[in-house]
Amino acid sequence: MARTAAAFEEIREAGYRQALVVAHGGSLTAAFKALLQIPAERNPFSLANGSISTANWEKDFRLLALNETGHLNEAHSGNGEL
Repeated sequence: MARTAAAFEEIREAGYRQALVVAHGGSLTAAFKALLQIPAERNPFSLANGSISTANWEKDFRLLALNETGHLNEAHSGNGEL
């Protein structure tokens, strides 16, 4: 958890206004738990493959959306287009 949280902290310290992080769900879950100060033994959420989570970190780290998958349903709506 500490390594993934450190990676997020490095991104924040780089001074970017916005950043996109693409990673394995386990890594993202570990980072979110560390940044939200959730103990490692607790697993309050899991992330689906291809899901989108958004966060804000102006002062404290806050998850704004977690595990959104609606875009996956749209992509596979049967019209043959992505």
